[in-house]
Amino acid sequence: VAIVTGASRGVGAAIAVALGAAGCKVVCAARATAANPLRLPGTVDATVEQIVAAGGEALAVPTNLAEEDDIVAMVARTVEHFGGVDLLVNNAAITFVGGLDIPRKRYDLIMNVNATAPLIAMREAAPHMARAGGGSIVNVSSAAALIPVEGLMAYGMSKLALEHLTLDAARELHAQGTNVNCFRIDV
Repeated sequence: VAIVTGASRGVGAAIAVALGAAGCKVVCAARATAANPLRLPGTVDATVEQIVAAGGEALAVPTNLAEEDDIVAMVARTVEHFGGVDLLVNNAAITFVGGLDIPRKRYDLIMNVNATAPLIAMREAAPHMARAGGGSIVNVSSAAALIPVEGLMAYGMSKLALEHLTLDAARELHAQGTNVNCFRIDV
């Protein structure tokens, strides 16, 4: 059983579809749904349809990753529907252009979605993984964590925080049989 955040489009949707093809039961989490689409193309419902059409099993769980209650509910819904969680892919991320002048509201939103949401998701999923003998957590980062990109200061900060979180969570969860890794997209 896998949870993939940001599964409505792009890398997240591709990960969800690949996991479904590999035999995972996939929970697709993101804000964009067929009933409430965003301006960008793609919804969790469309990703679920693609997985199911290929013979997989999937569930759309609308989730606002800026809201702690939504993240807690995402993991609880997964466990309720599929009986547990074996893999968590913290893929979702947002960004806004700005340097030191970035509005605080936008800065906080970037940090909440890109760094705090993975922390909460790991905290909620880890006990379920431990009860099953362990699991895997993959945090998706970016080259912006290490290479300054003009106008993406807060995004880079959030991804560096995610990578540090990965290191500490890996140490903490290793004894429970859960592996925590980071995949940095450098393209």
